[in-house]
Amino acid sequence: MTQQEILRKQLQEVGNSLETTLNGIMKEIPAGLEGLPLELKSNLSQVYSAAGAAIEAKDSAELTRLQGAVMFQINGLRNSTTVISTNTTLTAIEFPQYLIDASASDVSIKLPPPNVYQEKFSIKRIDNTNNEVLISVASGENIDNYTEAQIFQNDSLTFKSDGSQYWID
Repeated sequence: MTQQEILRKQLQEVGNSLETTLNGIMKEIPAGLEGLPLELKSNLSQVYSAAGAAIEAKDSAELTRLQGAVMFQINGLRNSTTVISTNTTLTAIEFPQYLIDASASDVSIKLPPPNVYQEKFSIKRIDNTNNEVLISVASGENIDNYTEAQIFQNDSLTFKSDGSQYWID
């Protein structure tokens, strides 16, 4: 199998994962939000088209961005959060709120590139220890013109990207 065939297969798998995620999401939306599925369904064709174009262009970063964007919107509707207690590199922003528990040790969170997703999201620290929680970005990227931000005990930061860097809201 050539490298191009391997890459195409990997991109197709990511595309299939995105489709499976979207189909699963449509089944899980609460009945109380009946108007929402129609809105989401009307946008699904755009997402599928974008995913198809990304597969054809062999653009795995775009597929990851699409999947993260869809998950962020759905998790926001569910008021979902995720708890992180170890060093983590986020490849996409899939939750509107991340809870950080640094009670056992220091925790470092590396954000995805600021052009991946541009909705607001927050990171809240939920422990009261002296351990450090550092939020960082890749070399050449910034958070309010700095390379990292620190979150202190029981504090939170809300982030928004302008596509080239993160800003603290």
